[in-house]
Amino acid sequence: MPKRLMKLLVALVLTLMFTISLLKLVLLFWSTYPTWLYADITPPDEPTTVDEWLEQQQLAQYKQLFREKGSTEI
Repeated sequence: MPKRLMKLLVALVLTLMFTISLLKLVLLFWSTYPTWLYADITPPDEPTTVDEWLEQQQLAQYKQLFREKGSTEI
């Protein structure tokens, strides 16, 4: 193989390795970024949409029953 082709292959391999490493680093930061952003925020104590709907439909007792039933099954 001529030297020029060898240099080109080495450059290509190094470029691919750098690109893959950079992509892995970006994905790592991307996946952990929301936890950095909201680490100091506590969740609201407001009821969720599902809880509100259950209250409106008067099904909150069934929800509590299923929770109690599930905890005894475990």
